[in-house]
Order: sequence, then C-alpha cells, then structure tokens
Amino acid sequence: MKLSTTAAAWALAAATPLAAPSLAADGQASDAAPAPSTSAQRVEIQGAAPADARQLELTSRIVVPREALLKFGDRSLRDALRRVPGVTVDGELRLRGLGQGYTQILIDGDPAPAGFSIDSLDPEMIERVEILRAPSAEYAMRGIAGTIHIVLRKRVSVTQRSLKLGLEQASGRASPSASLQWQQQAGALQAQLSASASLAQPVETATITDLTLDPAQQVTGMRRTAMHYRQRNTTLNLTPRLSWKDERQTLSLQALLQHQDAPAHWTMREDTLQGAPSDYPASDWRNRRYVARTLRADLAWTRQLGEAAQLDAKLGLHHNRRDTDFDFQGFATRADADAGHPALDRAVHSNAVDDAAPFKGSFSLDLGDTHRLALGWDGALLRRSEQRQQRDRDAADALVYSLDQAYTATVRQLALFAQDEWRLRPGLALYLGLRWEGLDTEVTGLSFSPVRQRSSVPSPVAQLVWKLPDRPKEQLRLALARTYKAPAPASLVPRRYTVNNGNSPSNPDQQGNPALRPELAWGLDAAYEASFGAQGFWSVGAHLRRIDAVVMRQLFQDGASWVSTLMNSGAAWAWGAELEWKAPLRQLRPEAPALNLSASLAWNASRVDRLPGPHNVLAAQQPLSAHLGADWTVNPRWTLGASLAWRAGTQATLMAGPGDTGVAGGLWDTRDSASGTLDAYALCRIDPRTQLRLGAANLLRPTRHERTRYLPASDAPPGAIGSTRLYDTDGFARLRLQLERQL
Repeated sequence: MKLSTTAAAWALAAATPLAAPSLAADGQASDAAPAPSTSAQRVEIQGAAPADARQLELTSRIVVPREALLKFGDRSLRDALRRVPGVTVDGELRLRGLGQGYTQILIDGDPAPAGFSIDSLDPEMIERVEILRAPSAEYAMRGIAGTIHIVLRKRVSVTQRSLKLGLEQASGRASPSASLQWQQQAGALQAQLSASASLAQPVETATITDLTLDPAQQVTGMRRTAMHYRQRNTTLNLTPRLSWKDERQTLSLQALLQHQDAPAHWTMREDTLQGAPSDYPASDWRNRRYVARTLRADLAWTRQLGEAAQLDAKLGLHHNRRDTDFDFQGFATRADADAGHPALDRAVHSNAVDDAAPFKGSFSLDLGDTHRLALGWDGALLRRSEQRQQRDRDAADALVYSLDQAYTATVRQLALFAQDEWRLRPGLALYLGLRWEGLDTEVTGLSFSPVRQRSSVPSPVAQLVWKLPDRPKEQLRLALARTYKAPAPASLVPRRYTVNNGNSPSNPDQQGNPALRPELAWGLDAAYEASFGAQGFWSVGAHLRRIDAVVMRQLFQDGASWVSTLMNSGAAWAWGAELEWKAPLRQLRPEAPALNLSASLAWNASRVDRLPGPHNVLAAQQPLSAHLGADWTVNPRWTLGASLAWRAGTQATLMAGPGDTGVAGGLWDTRDSASGTLDAYALCRIDPRTQLRLGAANLLRPTRHERTRYLPASDAPPGAIGSTRLYDTDGFARLRLQLERQL
C-alpha cells in the first residue's frame, strides 16, 4: 500500500460535504462465508478463543453473543443486558450511567424508533448485541455515552430446528411463552424463521408520599397514596429471513414483525394525614387498549468486485404504530369510588406512527493485506405523527373540557462517511473515520406554528490499538471522537401534557420546546487490555466527555400550574473508569471445579457547569455499578450459574434558580436508592436433543426508594411553597421453567 493512495483517498473524503457509514455490514455479515464488511476485523474473530476475540477488534467493541443472552432464560432483552459489563438498566438502557438519549440504541444498524420498547424483544430473536464504547463512522454518531447495537438473528445452522416452551411465575401470576427456530436450505437459497409468543402479567405495588413545605421547610401537608398496578402483556414476534448467494454476491430479505397488546390498570387510594387532600383522593387509571405493531423489512445486497473490492447496499421500510385508549376516573371520596361515581371522567384516545425509509450503502477496497478503505452514504426519510383526543366529563356526565391535538414531524437525514482501517505494522493499528450528518426537521400541528430545524455535524473519529512490545497479549487502546445528540421531534412540539391529579413542583405538567438545539460532544477513551491463559481476560478503561448545549429540564409556573420543559443550559463534563475481569477458576487453581468467573466495576461522574454542587450531575447519572457472575459445569449433564448486579443510588440537581427568564428559582432535585439484583439458573441436559432450564430472577426483591423535591429560593415571594414526593416501589422475584427441544 502506497502512502500516496491513502492521501488521495482522504482528500476525496474531505472534499465530500457529507460522510456516513455503511450499516449494511452487519446486515449481511452472516450470509457470506467470510462476509467482509466495512469492519474487516469481524472476519478475523470467527474462530478466535474468547480471551482473544476482543483483542482482535480494531475498533472498541464488545460483542455479547446469543448464548450469553439466553443463558438465564430471560424473556426480555432488557433483563438479559443487565449482566453485560458497563450496562445498567433503570427503566432504560444506560452506558456510563447516562440515560435520557445519551445512549444510542440501534436495531440492525438503524436507530430504534421513539417509544419502541426493548422489553418487547425476545432474546430468541437476537443474533448478538454489540457495545460500542467509542463510536465508529459506520454508525450514526448520536451516542455520546456509547451505542448498544442489537443485531437480529441471521445465522442458523443448516440442521437447527428447535422449540422452547416456558412458564414464569411472579407475584402469584403465571406467564407462559413459546419460541420456534426453523431453517431450510435448497442450493443457494436459504429460508429461516424465528418466532416467539409470550404472555407477561407484571404487578407493581408502591407507596407515594406527597409533602407540602412552607418557606421554613416545615411540613404543612402530607398525603400517602397506595398504588397498585397490573398489566396483561401479550407479545408476538416473527423474524423471517430469505437469502440467496453465489460466488460473487449475496441478496437477503430480513423482516421483523411484532404485535404487542398490553392493557393495564392502576388504582390509587389516598390518605390525608395533614392539610388538604388532592383533587381526587381515589382514582382509577386504565389503558383499556394499548396496541403496538412493528414491521421492519430490509433488502440487502452485497457484490464482490474482483478480489479486493466490495459493494454493499441496503434499502429498508420500517413502520411502528401505537394506539392507546386511556381512561382516568377521579373520585371525590373513597365511597364514590366504591359506588362508581367519578367527579372527573377523562377519556383519551391517542396514536403515534413512525415510518422510516432508510437507504444506505458502501464501497470498500482492500489496499494490500493490512489496509482497508471504505466510503459510503446513509440517507433516510422519517415521518412521525401523533394524534391525541381528550374529553373530560363531570359528575353529571356533562362535557367540561375537550382537546384535539395532532402533529406531524418529517425528518430528512443524509450522511456520507469515509473510514480507513490500517495496520501500520505488526502490533500497531489505526482506525480513522469521518462522518458528516445533515438533519432537516419540520414539525407541523393543529395548535402551534410550524417548527423547522436544520443542523449539520461533522464527526471525525480516530482509534489506535498498540500491542506492547514482547507482550502480544497486552495492548493499549485510544479513541478520540466527536458525537452529538439531536432533540427528539416530540421534544420540539410546544404542547403540554397535563398530569391527571396533584400538580405540584414535584409532579409538574410537561411541555416541549421548539428552540432546542443539538448537544455536541468531544470524547476521549483509553483502555488497557490483557488476556492470559486460554480464556482469561482483564481490562481497565477510562473516558472523558465535554458536552456543549446540554439539555436540562427546567421548571416554571403558568398561573396555578407547575410546568417543566427542556432547555439548552451551557456545558458539562463527564468522566469515569471501568474494570473488567473474567477467567476459568482452573486457570488459577488446576484442581478447582469447572467454574467460569467474571466481574466488572464501573465508576462514573459528571458536572454540569450551570448547576451548583455537590449533585450537579448529568442526566441523573448512576455513579457506581458492579457485577459478579459465575457458571459452573458440574458434569456433562448439569450446569449452574448465578449473577449479582448492583448499582449505587443517585442524587441529581435538576435545576437551580434564578435560571433563565421565566424559570422558577430555588432547588429542584431527585434521588433514588441503591439496588441489587440476584439471578440464578440451572440447566439440565436430559438427552442430546432435550434440555430443561430453571431460572430465578430478582431474588433479593429490593424495595426502591425515589424522591423528587422542590425548595423555593431564599428570596422567593411570601407564600412560596415547596414540595416533596417520595415513591417507594416493592420488588418481586420471578421463577422460570423452560423446556428446550431440538427437532
């Protein structure tokens, strides 16, 4: 490879106004035998031992294989990812302890649509999950904290056909499930199907305590509410795939069809211990109908152009729709609730539709044995529409309030990318990438003026891997990249979502902000990795992020109502470190049992410049998390395993006054308790084609304590009040039994 060739290639990339990745690489990698892609290193790790696989990756990537996701018999992908080093689950998936959109979620290379529930994905549908701590140009650069890439199942053995039947029990309710894997091949044509069906019946109980405070922070009001929640969630998943290949090209059609029906019911019963009750001391909340449907179809084509070049292209059509019929009945007394006489009967019908048509491709060229260059594009047209109709009736069944809201957001995005993977010499490799993304967002609706935003972000990335001299199993990684987070279209809509009962500073209405701008970040990642023995591995890493135009939630009063909205609020820093270790116990003591051990520890911190300390952290960041895991092969028939995941509690200041014009002064913060999760499983191989798996989840059954608090500023006008809401949620253990049979 000549230096002049590289210089010419990079000059071409720099002259191009947009730079975007080929996401087709993962989409087609399993069809072709060696399946080259824009990430050439994926070919190299196919036969690698587990201890060496990550060290062969040129970019910083952790691959969680399908076997690890299925080990504990989890019914939800979210539950399976709790045991992945560096990943924490707190209502959403988080890397570096950061949620609220700082962690990018991709499905087969495309961003998951707004409102898509990861809970609805059965691990049986998944080929692997990739954790990208540092970005690469082949994917959208919207993961400031990192990216979790979910790859749907593609590889199925020619002879593999299996059936799994399961039953889960939690809080006295049984939840059955079933899944089927089927494959058929005829010459160059291969067809396969993964299907699953499940019924989940979760229950949640909580105690909510609302306190009202005077300017001296003395309690003037106290209400305690018992909340009971139950749901009946039926989910169907189908992932059919049809592929054809010859010596030069591969053509595949991959689909995901999903149907979720999840009606739910909440009951709230309030006791007033001091002061006045809320407007509705007793209330019933019902999702009479919640139906979500997803259809994804991706047509991918790979063509070998000679011995050194490859062309990839992918065209997709994605549709996601959610329909909800929600009823709120507020009662003046418990007696009225028992008699079924509501003081307020609120009926809401809403739907949200997300449609996307991505079209992407790449051209890659091997420039010798140690150098690979790729150029590509990534375009998409996205359309999101929401409608909401609300009708409020009083005790006499008279219509007292009517609301019709609708908006449509159209997003046009285009990106081009260039990336160069270059093994400069044995033991030293360099990855250079450049991606430019342009976004054009237009939002129109019934009750507000059209909103239009245009933004473009050039995102360079560089990663270096250096194997230490004379120590081939030890290496250093270094990555520098620019990432960003664009506001979701729904956040730009200046409409208001009102709470049903008990509006207060700690339970405010929500409103969008059309003036939101993207957050921009520079990130630095470093890691030391070492493997030892046949399967041992350990690493220590650190990261640093500088984020500008940070989006924070702000609080203000509109008449008698408290409202929160999002605003760009200066800059923030985020940093942290991670440790990971895994090895068979026999590598440490040859006479020990066949026990595989793993452990990880992550520490995260951040500082938002415009918030006072000591809790001026970003996105209620989780500061500390740890994981311990063990798998014991007792004998060829029995395998046992356990996993303990723990995260520290958080405390975060959300807003401090006086803030911007119109923003309430004072202190607004949130806090939640530490929590630990203990899971276990036992696998019995009954015969070569049949096995039985017993799993137990959340054995510690922790109670979670959350607090949201608002205290007025010291110079607040007379009569200013503060409020605190305490939310204590009970935990439930879950038991699972699963029969697995190869057909």
